[in-house]
Amino acid sequence: MKTQKIYLEAVYEKKVICSVFTAVIAAAMLCGCVKPDDKTITVKDAAIPTLYSALGDEWKITGHAAATENGVTSKTLTYGDGDVSREDVTEYIVDLCDNEGYTVIDGTEDANDSSIEMIAGAAIDMGDGNIVIVSADWTSSETTIEYQYGKGTLTPYQ
Repeated sequence: MKTQKIYLEAVYEKKVICSVFTAVIAAAMLCGCVKPDDKTITVKDAAIPTLYSALGDEWKITGHAAATENGVTSKTLTYGDGDVSREDVTEYIVDLCDNEGYTVIDGTEDANDSSIEMIAGAAIDMGDGNIVIVSADWTSSETTIEYQYGKGTLTPYQ
């Protein structure tokens, strides 16, 4: 009886280890690892040119996140240590508009924190009732670029 109990415990431990390993792999695939020299970042069905693709420099990515909320899929990349300047981000947004067909969206200051400002953003209509929005927040210590994909339309500012 003791041998059977030990065998059952060993099988249970093996199943738990396999389940944990599978969950870690699935989480990594869902979030997606982004390397500094990736030319695109994929959000849902859209392959969006990265900062590296536009400007050619490899900045250190200090954080990344992925989420889906209310039908909008987003990925966020954080570049720390003040490596990415405000001018770099502006140049990236201009490149998306000039070379990829994006439209500029207004930059605004964050009302909750005056040290954070959305420098600029860009959006593109995917032609299937979905849009992609790329927005950049900048502080002197870090830059965050968020890529969002979801239902919507672009309406020119009048």
